Amino acid sequence: MKKYFFVLGRDPELSLLEIISYLKARFIEHSLIEYTKEFAIFSIEDIDFAKMIRDLGGTLKIAEFFEEKQLYIGKENKIRYAITSYDDNIDEIKDYVKEKLKLEGLKAIYVKPKQDEIQIMPSKSVNVDLELIVYKSKMARVIAVYNPGEYKQRDEKRPNFDPLKVISIRLAKILINLSGAKDKSSLLDPFCGIGTILQEALLMDMSVYGIDNDEKSVMQCKENLKWLGDKYKGKWQIFSVDSRNASKFVKKIDVAVTEPYLGPYLKKLLSFNEAKMLAIELENLYAGVFKELDKIVKDKIVFVVPRFRIHEGEVSINFLKIIPSNFRICKLHEKIDVPIAYFDQKDRIQRFIYILERFK
Repeated sequence: MKKYFFVLGRDPELSLLEIISYLKARFIEHSLIEYTKEFAIFSIEDIDFAKMIRDLGGTLKIAEFFEEKQLYIGKENKIRYAITSYDDNIDEIKDYVKEKLKLEGLKAIYVKPKQDEIQIMPSKSVNVDLELIVYKSKMARVIAVYNPGEYKQRDEKRPNFDPLKVISIRLAKILINLSGAKDKSSLLDPFCGIGTILQEALLMDMSVYGIDNDEKSVMQCKENLKWLGDKYKGKWQIFSVDSRNASKFVKKIDVAVTEPYLGPYLKKLLSFNEAKMLAIELENLYAGVFKELDKIVKDKIVFVVPRFRIHEGEVSINFLKIIPSNFRICKLHEKIDVPIAYFDQKDRIQRFIYILERFK
């Protein structure tokens, strides 16, 4: 197995768990060598890393460590290159790489990162011919880069999109991968909205089912999934019903993945009593949905649970009380607790991601 360097996104714990879950689901042999808030180093058997980074939502770049012989292995004689150093001797490294590329007979243009950043952003990475990562005097060559332009294009071109009502493509991918779903898996989103999670699962070659009790959202979801093209016909079904009746419409599926209804859009902080009433309402809703998921989900449930920030503190849902007895919290890494927080400190609604697995 070779060593690979993963540059993690803004939520490093989520990014790490996503990578681990992705590899486990595909029975890819791997071991975690080192992990920080910025990167993770894995030993992994050879796989399609270009596909992997398209599937992942929380990884910015993947680089392969190599024994230095030739830095550039392409066919161009004029290249653009970049260097990210997690060591302190960046100036020495830059001078060395510049001289080495010159000796390789290349006309090389150095691409600088923005001020106060140690690396160029993925939007620039996709346009360089050679990107090196240096850590502990070892070099890794970037072999796969997340392309933010693809995400933006999908959001802007699909028939229906409202940034205030949908989760990001990035988060959708992370949630899917945390469930352990993979090619040919079946996935249910019981609060599908306009279908972002379903869309990304389809693009990963899964069969998907969506439920929502809002007829307009269901119509928009169907339009969005039809927009993906003929390739995905027959791989999805959407139902305009209450998710507390899910088992009447959906039979056995592998995983359920959702950011559920989290309450109304909040323009200001709730009072304690308002937050408590909303928490009770959602707890009852989620309890009814989990009774149905217990009947139909064979493997894992990934569920986003809200916590409401108020002036005096926070109001939580008693989520552990409504988890079905056949499921338990899944811990993918011994040092990272579940649920995983996913929110900004200023958010009125704080999100916590739970990963549940059925007892075998």
